[in-house]
This record gives sequence, structure tokens and C-alpha cells, in this order.
Amino acid sequence: TRSLSSCSRSCRGLHTNGLLRTQGARRRFCASASRANAPPSYPMTFLSNCEAITRLAGNQNGTDLDDATKQIIQKQIEQVEACCERGNAVANVPIDDGTYELVYSSSTNTSAGKLGPFVGEVLQVFPSPDDEEVRALAEQANSKSDKPVNVERTYRNIVNLFGGLLTVSLDAVLTVRDAETIDVYFVQTTFSLNRGAIPVTRQPFDPLRGGYWKCSVNESGWRVLTANTGNVFVLKNKNV
Repeated sequence: TRSLSSCSRSCRGLHTNGLLRTQGARRRFCASASRANAPPSYPMTFLSNCEAITRLAGNQNGTDLDDATKQIIQKQIEQVEACCERGNAVANVPIDDGTYELVYSSSTNTSAGKLGPFVGEVLQVFPSPDDEEVRALAEQANSKSDKPVNVERTYRNIVNLFGGLLTVSLDAVLTVRDAETIDVYFVQTTFSLNRGAIPVTRQPFDPLRGGYWKCSVNESGWRVLTANTGNVFVLKNKNV
């Protein structure tokens, strides 16, 4: 590999021989040699891709982005997925406890924290803070259904609007179907004040409403989930 000093010596020699007539030409020659000897650019790492998604998503969970930016983020998500073995440890997704914060979603509805013109903080809490109550409600709905669901785990999706003045919570039960698929059944919605401290109204789902997630990333506190609606969600553990 040629160094810049050897490049400079070559330039002087060429200048002496009359091949380079001006200082400007010599500088162009050296710059070209320097670019040729530059180290190759390497693919971004897993975490740097995640950080890039965070920067691009902004502070509205991605709900205010144009299609071009969403396409760029989708490419970043694919890079993140490429760093992981698809399905690796995914079966443990609903098993580990913790609070995950939504970083980006391709959705523009309440699942992405959007309620009318307002966008709030979105959290997923495993298990639901009202775990026993949610399980009981799910079993109650099961008792009246000809297709009862398996109550394996609970979780709560939380949307905090206006700094937590108004909170919309969605409690659900979920079951791991296979290495990358999680079945989700919604149990109740709660509207409350002061970050959930003052419940205002609760609306149970009877029968339970269901859907599923496909999990393509579960690594280093990051998760990428794709709902049956096709919407993508990128989440990060708040303790990481």
C-alpha cells in the first residue's frame, strides 16, 4: 500500500520529468492516489443500524414521516434483520419481562400512539401490571366462546398523551405459536388520567379480538415486530 509520502515523492519525480507542469496537477494526482489507498467501507453494525432508525424516526414514532423516509427506514430494518438469525430466541419474546418503548412504526393509528392529530409515547409492558385481572377477564371470555384461546402471557400497550395527562391502555394475552409468530388477543381498553393512576372508563372485549405478530429481531434489547396488518414496529427495552 502506498503512503501519502511515497505519493508525494512520485509527484515530485513526475514534475521533474516534465509530466506534471503545475502544482494543481500534482495535488490532483496525490488526491487520486490517496482515494485509491483509502480503507474499504464496511456494513453498519447491528446497533448502529438501530441508532440510525432512531434518528430517522424522529419524536413522533414515525407517524409524521413521508414515504421516502419510511422506505429508507425499511432498508435499515432489513439491515438489522440481516445481522440476526431469523427466529433465533424469538420464542422467548413474550416470556422475558420488561418495558419496551416504541421507536418507530409504519402505522399511523393508535398502535403508533396517534390519536387524532396528537401523538404520544408508546410503551409495551410485559406482563400487564394487572396480570391477574387480565387473565381472569380472558378466561371469562373463553368460557362463553366456542374457540377459547390459550392464556400464556399478558402484556399492556400504553399510549401516554399530553405528557401522561391522558393514558390509553390496551391489555392483551398472547401465546407463542412457533419460532417467530406470537398470537395476540385483546382483552380490555382503559382510559385513565395521570399516567394510569386515575381510571376513567374500561371497555372489555367480549369475545376477545385477535391478531398476531411476526418477530424478526429480538436482540440486545431491540425488537422488530410485524403485525398481521402489515405494520412494522421497532421497540427498545427502556432498561438497555
